[in-house]
Amino acid sequence: DAFRSALAANPDLARFVLIEPQRTGGKIAERLQTATEPALAELDRGLPKRVKAPSREVQSALLAGMVALIARVVEADKGEQLGRLLPELSELLLTPYVGREEAVAVARGA
Repeated sequence: DAFRSALAANPDLARFVLIEPQRTGGKIAERLQTATEPALAELDRGLPKRVKAPSREVQSALLAGMVALIARVVEADKGEQLGRLLPELSELLLTPYVGREEAVAVARGA
């Protein structure tokens, strides 16, 4: 939510961080991919023992999906509406970890 809030407050930052590196390609896109590794590691950290982390590939896809949703809103010049994405982002991220039912319950409280 903190990251989403920062991007909502500054859509140009979202473009710079999430959208333009993919468009540029090459080494810049590779660096963005490398920069996501700490975010992926954070997904695993602090998981309750009952929760099994999905594969790194699934985690990467989750992160890419979240970035795509945020980018779509920003590209439509509706960055101020990013707050409304929090429930969807929460459900998307949590479903592989805790199942859809629990993810939806958490997302509704987001």
